[in-house]
Amino acid sequence: MMRDWKAHEKVLFMSKKAIPANFPGCKASRDTYCAYLLQGVPWPLEDRDGYGSLNFYIHKPTSEVLVKVTVGGNTMPLTKRAIRIPFCEMVWMIKPIDATHCQITYLNMVEPGGSVGSFPAQVINYIMKRFGICTLQNIRKLATEDKYLHATGIISQTSWPEELRYYAEEVKTNSCAIKEGDR
Repeated sequence: MMRDWKAHEKVLFMSKKAIPANFPGCKASRDTYCAYLLQGVPWPLEDRDGYGSLNFYIHKPTSEVLVKVTVGGNTMPLTKRAIRIPFCEMVWMIKPIDATHCQITYLNMVEPGGSVGSFPAQVINYIMKRFGICTLQNIRKLATEDKYLHATGIISQTSWPEELRYYAEEVKTNSCAIKEGDR
């Protein structure tokens, strides 16, 4: 699912487009995707977009997988009716629990561009309450589709760099579990 472009459009909350893209500073490889991402934003604000990389890693001793999405400044032409995201770092950590279960940790840090102070409070509240939870709900729903339900294998052969292991350590020490009543 993490390597399927169409799945990205279905997984990310309010995603409008996730497609391969060639742009300066991103070198595509087996475990690095270069992408254009268009993110819907509730009215009355304009959508947000950006060019970035999706990097896939595995921590071989634990079989944990890290997918790190980085969106940053670039020289690509602006998209009509969208504001360019100057910075976004999104991290997915997938930790096997047993043969049929895994724990997913999702982190998203973003500077949405434009005049953040002009965002109506209702829009900020809507995004903050729904973005992460709806994204994880979308993953669970998509994972039940036949083409993903019976998938096997590891999605990366690139070792999880030690300098990025702090993501896993942070989750262990500062985890915030969703209680059954919070769903």
